[in-house]
Amino acid sequence: MSLRYKSLMQWFAITRPVQVTVAFLGLISLSGLTHAEADASYWQAMQKDFFPNKTLPQSAEIEITAPKRAESGAQVPFAFSIASPMTAASYIKSVSVIADANPVPLVAVYHFNPSSGKAEVSTRIRLEVDSLVHVVAETSDGKFLVNQVAIRASGGCGGTIGSDEDAARQTAGKMKLQVKPQPAEAESPNNTLKQAHLLIKHPMNTGLQRDLVSQATVRLFTSAR
Repeated sequence: MSLRYKSLMQWFAITRPVQVTVAFLGLISLSGLTHAEADASYWQAMQKDFFPNKTLPQSAEIEITAPKRAESGAQVPFAFSIASPMTAASYIKSVSVIADANPVPLVAVYHFNPSSGKAEVSTRIRLEVDSLVHVVAETSDGKFLVNQVAIRASGGCGGTIGSDEDAARQTAGKMKLQVKPQPAEAESPNNTLKQAHLLIKHPMNTGLQRDLVSQATVRLFTSAR
């Protein structure tokens, strides 16, 4: 597998009735289909790398929300929601988000179970150039679904993490979590569905940045706690 396809994963196990809203500080970004000058040629190779020997049919059950053009490639709003049962007999097991044209394409892998209530996530990620972003869902019976969107954006993987790399390494992986119950009138079983807001400090040198003084390329560094 080439360096382009080697992946940095964020794993989230959602084991209670939680609807997740996640804000990644310093991650990767996204896309939206007919609106961006995205290169569709990457996906064929990535599909073989990430999902070998799997059939991925297109599915409108995966609803993706993203801007047509991102104001900043470093913080692109992105959300998905999957219209699928979440019962013991049938549920969404995991969802992978892949930004095709990013130097590290695999943005995140989210894990769900029937108690999650709904396979739904809202986040912000980085996008280096115009790109398709694929959302691939795996069901509890081993089937796969895919949908994609494209966004016009640039430079999201070129931001710096500051001059003190040692300090950045020390704080990498620190998290803040806030969980709030939905209002009593919310439509959810026993009104127990909750929304979690998770902040993860994830400084990252992508190998694309240059030192502002020396103009030398800053070495690759990602936090993987």
